[in-house]
Amino acid sequence: MNLKKFSITEIIYNYLLRSYKSRGKKWWDYLWNNFVSSKNQKVTTLIHGHSMLVNSGYSYPLFSRMFKEYNNPLLELAYHVFKQKKDKISIIDVGAAVGDTFFLINANIKNAIGQSICIDGDPDFYEYLKFNLKCFSEVNCVNALLSDKDDEYIRELIRIHPGTASAQGVTKKTSISLDTLFELNPLNQVDIIKIDVDGYDGVVLNGARNILRKFKPYIIFEWHPILYNNTGNNVILPYEVLYGEGYDKFIFFTKYGVFSHFMSGVNHDQLYMHEKLSLRNVFDYDWHYDVIALHKSQDLDASVLAECAFSRRKISPY
Repeated sequence: MNLKKFSITEIIYNYLLRSYKSRGKKWWDYLWNNFVSSKNQKVTTLIHGHSMLVNSGYSYPLFSRMFKEYNNPLLELAYHVFKQKKDKISIIDVGAAVGDTFFLINANIKNAIGQSICIDGDPDFYEYLKFNLKCFSEVNCVNALLSDKDDEYIRELIRIHPGTASAQGVTKKTSISLDTLFELNPLNQVDIIKIDVDGYDGVVLNGARNILRKFKPYIIFEWHPILYNNTGNNVILPYEVLYGEGYDKFIFFTKYGVFSHFMSGVNHDQLYMHEKLSLRNVFDYDWHYDVIALHKSQDLDASVLAECAFSRRKISPY
């Protein structure tokens, strides 16, 4: 991939990031909608201190500026696992996009990541991912469409906005389970699995049971009822899979990264109420949650993770 050194789109994109507090004003929204996100061009920008290649309209740098707690649950989890282990941690990042998860952790927790598999099923995101992480030998980038079965045909990924691809396409593509992919790309240990695949999180977990049983990693996944509904997946599936493998504590954070509530076991009534809230789409636009799942054998304090004391003081918010 050739790194484009100069473009008007890139200049406007980075200017709008610097002036993010004006989002909502007519001039800002006009520039973003008409000269940035609609262009789908390659631009360079700084993310957590690194020059990265992204598509114009990629929203992570914007959201991490607008919402100071954004992605705090992931960073908090990585910090406490690293602190508890007293050694570098190994992470599987499913839905890695352009690689911002790696840079978030790397910038805020020195020498935290020992090994990582970064997986994305979108061909364009995968090219960005490879380019951005090419200098980091500890990271293995993989282009794969994950499901709970090998050689299953599932709907292809399509862009629902410039920063996200979801399996809602018409054409079907061949998938692979995370367990099988891991056999082809093994790690000595799996400490954390992060999943953000726009409605397929439960399906991916269902295809990772061998990893869950062997390593009992800490799990953080996106629970997005709107996208579960759009992709035809069961909103209860991730909890049933995890509970069946010994995960009995769940910590819910809002889409902005703020603690919401706890759940012990699988409380169907509670989950269906939150599903209804999300699907009505009245409380807040595109409402969803990030969820940390703890195995019964793990002793990290759920209340400490919920407080996010470390990540609220993070060195590099964006």
